[in-house]
Amino acid sequence: MSAPVEEVPGWESLPGELRDRFLAAGLPDAMLKLDESVNFVLGPELAEAEVAGIGRVLRFGYGTGLFAGEFCLDSATGEVQLARPDGLPPNFVNSSIEQFGGSVRLVLEHERELTHGDLETCADVAQRVRDGIAGIDPATDRTDTYWDALYYELADGTYSDFE
Repeated sequence: MSAPVEEVPGWESLPGELRDRFLAAGLPDAMLKLDESVNFVLGPELAEAEVAGIGRVLRFGYGTGLFAGEFCLDSATGEVQLARPDGLPPNFVNSSIEQFGGSVRLVLEHERELTHGDLETCADVAQRVRDGIAGIDPATDRTDTYWDALYYELADGTYSDFE
């Protein structure tokens, strides 16, 4: 199931300022899918969560695999963090929800090359994606961030079907 952000569960319960920010972020439909890979759920039960290592957050999405955890909008800083399971420290994702939306859209622009390209193509595209995301949000261009880890996955062809 995929829907505009205004149709995800809990949308109406968000304060107007947060709804405006999520609309401005322009999160692609791929982030709004409600399936086993990504869940995008908003609501009052999530808005006042306390997450170790971050603080008060709005949990708004879920990642799986290497990126298992909850995407969270930090109430104090406005940053997007990935709260990791099992007591792992959170990973910085983006400086704002708007920059997160831009970063995700950039990755999705290269989805075909990253899922069907050979190893050289994946490495080249991964570098372009990394450079592009650093242009969107310079704070992502450091080690131990969500996008840094994803870069290595993309460059290694992890999501490509080549053999």
